[in-house]
Amino acid sequence: MQVQTAFDSLLDDVASATDGFAVLVHADRRWRPVSVGSKTVFGTDAVPGRVCGPTVAARHCAARSEAGGVAFIDLGSANGTWIDGKPCTGRPLLARPGKVVRVGRAPLIVVRERKDRHGHWIGFGQWGSYSPAVWPILAELALLAQTAVPALVLGETGTGKEGAANAIHAASPRMDNPFVAINCAALQGDLLHAELFGAERGAYTGCTERRRGAFERADGGTLFLDDVGALSLAAQAALLRALEVGEIQVLGGAARKVDVRLVCATHRDLPKMVQDQRFRQDLWHRIAVAPLALPPLCERKEDIAPVFAQLAEQAAGAVVTIDGAAARCLQAHDWPGNFRELRNVAVRVFATSYSGQVEGADIDRALRGGCSGPQWVRRDAQVRIGQVQTLVAAGTQPAQAWRQSGMPRGTFYRYLKRVRAMA
Repeated sequence: MQVQTAFDSLLDDVASATDGFAVLVHADRRWRPVSVGSKTVFGTDAVPGRVCGPTVAARHCAARSEAGGVAFIDLGSANGTWIDGKPCTGRPLLARPGKVVRVGRAPLIVVRERKDRHGHWIGFGQWGSYSPAVWPILAELALLAQTAVPALVLGETGTGKEGAANAIHAASPRMDNPFVAINCAALQGDLLHAELFGAERGAYTGCTERRRGAFERADGGTLFLDDVGALSLAAQAALLRALEVGEIQVLGGAARKVDVRLVCATHRDLPKMVQDQRFRQDLWHRIAVAPLALPPLCERKEDIAPVFAQLAEQAAGAVVTIDGAAARCLQAHDWPGNFRELRNVAVRVFATSYSGQVEGADIDRALRGGCSGPQWVRRDAQVRIGQVQTLVAAGTQPAQAWRQSGMPRGTFYRYLKRVRAMA
């Protein structure tokens, strides 16, 4: 009774609870969102907050929306309700979006929720989706964020890998410390080593002052290495040492201890690179402790129109109306450039729009880059189509043809689909 009274008195100074939060619950072998209002009960018999598990009581805990997240209080269960190892007993504890709440041993993930004209969106940090296919990945991100193990985010170019890394950091115990992002493909040689590990003055030509590397800048926080497959073998060896012993070798200086959570990302086939001895096998096993694959935009169709509208509204500075023909054009395109291509098309539509309203012709013209003729194809696409046609004509099996092409897997199979449609 005291527990119930404590929960009922929670947020008495708030006129009404917000409906901007949900909890991802793992039930029936899938993750599903449960909206949290003024009072939501979780347990094996609770509806809609049903949670399965031998450590979960029939009415285990109660939750209530608050301005900054969801407050939980245990309802006298045997195994307790826990946030960051603290029991929600006697008084409510607040869980911010991305936090994992343990109901006994069963995890609940707090997320932001939005229901608008586009559908049902959930997420936390800088990452979220209207697509139910992506919601389990959000749960994986949150669970992974609570650990200190290196994470590897996989996916095609433009699928939002840096946003996923940001979400991991935002939900982790390191959230108040720095998040440092480095594009490994943009740096080579001494410049890459100096950018990652730092350099003393005079360590190389042009180094006129002490340079703090990314590991030092991210000390206590998270370091995101984008396109980790672009690292040289020498840089890979130095990275492996930093992961194994928590120590970096400053260029031209002494070794230093660092405490960094590493999140890597790549669109490359790292196992194939390991086979070709272009990527160290020991580093692969070290960074691939918790791999997480992001689906391409063509597999999360529910996000295409909403994200396009948001990007277009940013470009137009006003509410955007998308007619049926425009929506069909957006859905029909396979978006090989994923969200990066979607952003460019949204900006291009409003840079060349005649009416200020998005119509099918606007989308078609933007997707063709403004060139006339429905059969227009970019020159690099023509080259790749010709390459795939040659491999198909030679009778090469698709898996072997993909490896011979040197293209990313998703890119090759998109062109293979096009070649078969042309036959």
